[in-house]
Amino acid sequence: MSIGRYARVKGALGCWIVASEWNGDHNRIIDVQCARVDGVAIKPDVWYSLKNGEFVEDDNNAKTD
Repeated sequence: MSIGRYARVKGALGCWIVASEWNGDHNRIIDVQCARVDGVAIKPDVWYSLKNGEFVEDDNNAKTD
């Protein structure tokens, strides 16, 4: 779960992820969504951000581990 201003999340297969989306001024949350990492719509071990109420793969998905 990540609800900070620049929230991004990832999880293992079968886990649930939760992220927030902030307005353009980054002074209030406008949406919070959760999704199950199913391996199809949400892939395991891939970073996601919330954009327009939808999970999208983060632009910076470089492996760090």
